[in-house]
Amino acid sequence: MIQHTEIWQTKQLIELGFEKPKSEVKAEQSGDCAWYNPAYSIDELIEMLPNNLVMHREKDKWSVSIGEVSITKTELIDALFELLTH
Repeated sequence: MIQHTEIWQTKQLIELGFEKPKSEVKAEQSGDCAWYNPAYSIDELIEMLPNNLVMHREKDKWSVSIGEVSITKTELIDALFELLTH
C-alpha cells in the first residue's frame, strides 16, 4: 500500500491552496547524500477532509465518500487525493 502522495499530486494540492506537507519521502541516495521530496501521508490527507468521511475496503479496492461524492481506487492515497481534488 502506497503511504505518500506522488510528486505531481503533492504539487497539485499545494497549488489548490492546501498547507504544505509535513512529511518527506526519500527520492534518491548517492553515497552519504540523500534527497527528499515533500509528500502528504495518508493521515495528512484524512485530516484535510471533513469528519463525515466514510472509508470502506472491498477486496482489493478502497471506497471513500463524503455525502453524495464517492471515489473508488486500488490505493487509499489515490482515493483520498481524488476526493480532495473533486
